[in-house]
Amino acid sequence: MVLLRWLISLMFLFSAVTSYARDLPNFSGANQYYLFYKSNYMIDDVFSDAKSLGLTVIRTWAFCAGASHDGYCFQPNPYEYHEPTFKKLDYIIASAGQKGIKLILPLGNNWGEFGGIPQYLRWFNLYNHDDFYRDQRVKDVYKAYIAHVINRVNTITGVPYKDDPTILAWELMNEPRSYDLPNFYLWVDEMARYIRDLDPNHLRSTGSEGEIATPVFETHKSEAIDFVSFHLYPDWWGFSQERSIQYIRDHAKIARDLGKPVFFGEFGFKDKQRRRQIFSEWYQVAKEEKIDGVAFWLLSGNQDNGSLYPDYDGFTVYYPESIDVTDIIGDYSKYVHAQGVN
Repeated sequence: MVLLRWLISLMFLFSAVTSYARDLPNFSGANQYYLFYKSNYMIDDVFSDAKSLGLTVIRTWAFCAGASHDGYCFQPNPYEYHEPTFKKLDYIIASAGQKGIKLILPLGNNWGEFGGIPQYLRWFNLYNHDDFYRDQRVKDVYKAYIAHVINRVNTITGVPYKDDPTILAWELMNEPRSYDLPNFYLWVDEMARYIRDLDPNHLRSTGSEGEIATPVFETHKSEAIDFVSFHLYPDWWGFSQERSIQYIRDHAKIARDLGKPVFFGEFGFKDKQRRRQIFSEWYQVAKEEKIDGVAFWLLSGNQDNGSLYPDYDGFTVYYPESIDVTDIIGDYSKYVHAQGVN
């Protein structure tokens, strides 16, 4: 067992020396939020389905603050880190690496799900959302969490996260929003530089939804931010298909103006009767605009009892069950591979 662990560690360390992404690769990907609190079987099942769809990147949560899910929570209290949850993340990274899948890991959440900004504010009896970006106590706790994650050594592979090529990028937060833009921009720059100082090997972005949340150019202009991020949810935002397509094109242009790659980081559409046409057009626009990374919301798989994980938000894609869109996603994956994956 000791020898096997040593050989696995050596394999990952060797790949770490040779396989870092210095730029955002062209990829077809998906989002998956529940991995950190589900069984190893469910983790492996999602990655197997991802491989079947030709996906090479999964964006999944590396955050949970004060809100236990099935007994798992990365940070139950300030400066307190739950080892069983981090061991689950160890497994996620090891399993993804074995299957040739890279991970994008957001480190926090704007929303109250999994704690998010509201939990950080409760810890310090704060009530203004934007105090998250201003209060030094909150920033210190957030930085300490970031450092704990990045400096962790995987208990399965023996590789520090900051040296693991399975991790493609860190995101500062899932869908950050702010009304105090000057302090928000300072926060983005401060946190991105902090991550870069701890880990110069991996890419960094914001996790932003795009213009629906904050001005994209300013949000991503920090030289410590490597690529632009945006999301798209017409069901929630009241966008027509025409406006949705323009939203994609607008963000691709902003990224070009910044001279940075662009990640279409989340998107979904609830009407299963129309989703095929909608996805087909969005993926086509992604080709036309030469968007670097595309990740739909949400890839889910089987539960431990063999049944499909419930479609709680109406956006779920299953493989092979979601026959309305699986061939479109698979075809886009083939297109990406034909372009050459760096």
